[in-house]
Amino acid sequence: MPSKKEVFKSALFVGYEIVFGQKYTGNRLDFLKHIPLRAILYEIAGLNLRIRPTLEKQFKTSFSDQLKELEYFCRGNQNLMLPYYTALRKVQVQLEGDRGGSPIMFSRPTNVFALQEIFEKLPDVETPSFEWRMTDWENLLKYYLCVNDVISGYDRQDEDIRHRPFEKLAAGSGFLNEMTVINDPIFTIKRFVHLYHFLEKDQVLSNSVSKHFHNIGMAASDFARHIFSMCYFHKGDKEDHKFYYRLDPSNPSHKESIDVLEYLSKRRVGKRLHELDMIEIKKSPVFKDIHNHYVMLDTLFIMDKLYELFINDFWFETVKQDGIDIMRYKGQIGRFFEDYAASLLKQAFSFLKYPAVKCLDDLKVKIKGNIVEIADAYFRHNKKVCVAQIKSTGIYAKQQYGTAQSLFDVKEDDFYGVFGLDQLIDSIKYIRDESDKFDDTFPKGKPVQVFPLLIVNEKIFQTPFLPAMFNLKFVEEIRKESFLPLEIKPLTIIHIADLERVVHHIKSKKVDWWDLLKQNYSNSLFPKPFNVTLNRNKLNPDYNAAESVLVDFGIVKK
Repeated sequence: MPSKKEVFKSALFVGYEIVFGQKYTGNRLDFLKHIPLRAILYEIAGLNLRIRPTLEKQFKTSFSDQLKELEYFCRGNQNLMLPYYTALRKVQVQLEGDRGGSPIMFSRPTNVFALQEIFEKLPDVETPSFEWRMTDWENLLKYYLCVNDVISGYDRQDEDIRHRPFEKLAAGSGFLNEMTVINDPIFTIKRFVHLYHFLEKDQVLSNSVSKHFHNIGMAASDFARHIFSMCYFHKGDKEDHKFYYRLDPSNPSHKESIDVLEYLSKRRVGKRLHELDMIEIKKSPVFKDIHNHYVMLDTLFIMDKLYELFINDFWFETVKQDGIDIMRYKGQIGRFFEDYAASLLKQAFSFLKYPAVKCLDDLKVKIKGNIVEIADAYFRHNKKVCVAQIKSTGIYAKQQYGTAQSLFDVKEDDFYGVFGLDQLIDSIKYIRDESDKFDDTFPKGKPVQVFPLLIVNEKIFQTPFLPAMFNLKFVEEIRKESFLPLEIKPLTIIHIADLERVVHHIKSKKVDWWDLLKQNYSNSLFPKPFNVTLNRNKLNPDYNAAESVLVDFGIVKK
């Protein structure tokens, strides 16, 4: 009997409409008109840390965790809790009877949306003392549920007939799903160290990177150490104040901490392109209140200041000001990413000797008088081949409005192309037609399995629908030609954080790489995000692999 195909469990956002039976048609901010915005900011920042405490690798989304937060906002008042509890329970029963999943009332996506909305409206004046009343807590909860309705509305397909269903699902759910991705902080720091050393040696960018950290007020290693400490070891002056810093500027031991917090809390007001554009919270994930009190709004954005957001900040704050061309900067970031990903592949598959792993320049060969690059990475074990393209390309804020039209801001084919899909198909053609040019022992004419990979820098590929969307396009293109006797497997997309995570397991042969790839698409309606497969195999990062890098850079002591 064939196994039942797996589907993703859904998380249904419980908003105002589900609780009260109709959408709220007024201005949701009216619920907050009698509550100081600073008080609201503190409450949501605290909630944001409670649902993903320090050192936790998952969000607290269980039914009991949701009830705990509901009880907090209802101040334990059972009568106030009743309609919200009833709605949560009803949705839970519905999901259990359907395909599994959980009701979500409190989440990071809603927190970040609300923080951005409150943040940009904060007055500059000091907040007077304020005593919360039960009506204030209820109004805050109603506002929060209205935000749930707004962001979950993007998770529904529109009537756009120009794009495939998966393309519309990927665009609509991108904001919600990307906000729930948590990558390992140790390897984020390790990647930052490698990027810093790369920039430090670059003839054009070395002066800019020195200037960047000089302007912050400390060395790059101290900056990384403080970020890591803030996000994972800060205890606060009270148990429920872990999101909160109270520092003394006259205390010399507080100087570096204050310098980092000042940098992270500097208001960099930018133009929001749409309501899902979280530009201010990403730019300033710390809020400086009066008397040198600092509120950590989102620790994951703070951690991103060491890689994803650092790349953006470094450009706007320093490189652009130095008059360096944007294409040169993008090119160097792309070069770093290719080199870094290639080094991970060579570490992981160092046991392959005949042939050994080939990457980048090793795959440049002459075909019909022209030098072509076969792929960014290629390796083979007997009759199994992996071929990869490595892409540092990102998705711009203007493409994240929640619709397929905005996601495919460029032409559809160009969108797939900039992430390497066209090049990957060309790579497979080279394997079919020209394998002797780069693999002289290739079993030509034999049934060889080809596993195509895209290795990416964009976090949205760790969400459910992007890998499926790309695979559908990949299959559509592959079917236009015959590749026999090659057996072309479904496309696997691997984020750099997931590649870092699996290197040790492959190198030590604790996991079979080819089996891992098959698991990623077998017994499923479509290929899963690779991090899902790693989680199900309980493949945890090898911190020993990162320790020496962090010790040498001065971030941690041995």
